[in-house]
Amino acid sequence: MNTDHLALVSLDIKSAFDNMNWSVLFKIFIGLPSFYRNFIFYYLCDRTVLYINDVCETTRHCFKGCPQGSVIAPIIWNIYINTILCNNNTTFYTQAFADDLALVVSGRRARDLESNTNSALEQIALNLSDLKLKLSAEKCQALVARSISSYKFSKRNSTVLNRKPTFKINGYSIKISDSLKILGIVLDNKFTWSSHILTLHNKALFLTCNFNRIVKTKWSLNKNLIKLWYSTVIEKALLYGASVWGGTLTKQQVDRLHSIQRIFLLKFTRAYRTTSTNVLNTLTGIPLARARQNRIYQVSDLVWTRQSLY
Repeated sequence: MNTDHLALVSLDIKSAFDNMNWSVLFKIFIGLPSFYRNFIFYYLCDRTVLYINDVCETTRHCFKGCPQGSVIAPIIWNIYINTILCNNNTTFYTQAFADDLALVVSGRRARDLESNTNSALEQIALNLSDLKLKLSAEKCQALVARSISSYKFSKRNSTVLNRKPTFKINGYSIKISDSLKILGIVLDNKFTWSSHILTLHNKALFLTCNFNRIVKTKWSLNKNLIKLWYSTVIEKALLYGASVWGGTLTKQQVDRLHSIQRIFLLKFTRAYRTTSTNVLNTLTGIPLARARQNRIYQVSDLVWTRQSLY
């Protein structure tokens, strides 16, 4: 894979759960024992939607859609879109996250990457058409990364292709960005995680406003309660996905991560701004963000290694 260019395409299905076609679903269920088919049938039938506003109240029967909020609903949806995932081969791989699809495509040359991606998108579009589903073309985005082995042949070791490929689905062009957010993690075309760390910094500033409402005037507020709030809200938000991005941070990114944590430590201790971060961590008993992030990454790496062995 070091010799191949890569493309990551984020695909959004328009009103996916609301548009699941029951006729198509039961065609998929052909071959299953009648007990299971009847169970799903009676689970879906006799459903109504109630709409109420200041003027009127309306009730309509449902003949499509995947009911949400139950244990079996995700299983039904996974079975419904499984045909899309069955197309995976050596050139592209599709992964589903609920109603969002992520497509990873490889190509030896830029034109191969463009051709392989458009072929994969065409196949996905056909599968979605068979499932009576549509894509939100305006919400679809793509990210392109140059192969590692071609860095030395590019000007200034650029990690970006000289010409951006063109990706289309159903006649609509997909926007190619320098960064792409998937499941709350921001990926950039150089895989440096700089965009994600910057996003964490902006999120920290937003959370600080809520944090200030608690500690600004309530000086007598129990510090254990504040510490619990930090560990369950702030730290979880900052270290989300650390098992993915935590292994390759630069010193500059680590310093920025500590500066994000420092904002809350100063609010927590009400210490002077000249107080060092290490002292703040010692006073509060809260470990450095880098130490917690390393721990999460190492545990995740160990679990992944064990699963690979078995």
